Amino acid sequence: REPLRTKPTARSPRSRRCVLDQTIRRHMAQEAHNDLRSMLEKFLYPFALFKVRFSARQVVDELETERLASLVREMPADIRYLEEIVQLGREKLEIWEVPSR
Repeated sequence: REPLRTKPTARSPRSRRCVLDQTIRRHMAQEAHNDLRSMLEKFLYPFALFKVRFSARQVVDELETERLASLVREMPADIRYLEEIVQLGREKLEIWEVPSR
């Protein structure tokens, strides 16, 4: 059985057609969820916590063989993608060498 859905519009007391607040909130939440910046933050924050909590050695030592092999196969493409973002960002900002922390 499909859940009941509210109509996206209603009639005001003066019989004008109007958009419901919940419809606006739902659309805003969806936009925020799909927004590049918010998605990037949702990716970077947990990764930063992961790096602080686990050393590279720990990750290699604690992963089972199958998952480690999958990571080793897939991660180089992810690294190339991130390197491309860094390179394009440097070009856009005209920064050719960013000092390390």
